[in-house]
Amino acid sequence: MLMLLVRTIKRLQNNLWNLNNIADRNGGNRAFGLPGYKASVDYVLGRITRQDFSSFTTWTQSFTASFSQTRSLELTGPDGEEVETLALLYNPGTELPDGVTGSLVSVPVDDERGKF
Repeated sequence: MLMLLVRTIKRLQNNLWNLNNIADRNGGNRAFGLPGYKASVDYVLGRITRQDFSSFTTWTQSFTASFSQTRSLELTGPDGEEVETLALLYNPGTELPDGVTGSLVSVPVDDERGKF
C-alpha cells in the first residue's frame, strides 16, 4: 500500500513539474486566452488519452468567452509624476467617442490607515 502511495505522489509531482514547465515556457502563465493555456490542455489530454486510460472517453468542450489583456498602462499626474496604475480584470473599457470617461481627481490618502 505504501509503495502505491509513493508512486501516486511521484506521478502527481511529475504532473505538477510538467505544468510548471509549461508556464515557464510561456512567460510564467497558463491563463485562459494565452498560449500556456492551450499547452496545458494539450498536456492533460495527452495524459488521459494514453492506453492505460482507455476506459475514459475524453473531449474538449468549446465555448465562447471574452478575453482581453492590458499589456501596458501608464498615467502621468498633473505635476508630471508617474502614477501607479492597475488594470481591472473583467472590466473592459468602453469605446470612444461615446464611452465612459472622467476627469482625474486628486484624492488625499491617509497613509497611516491606508484609506482614501
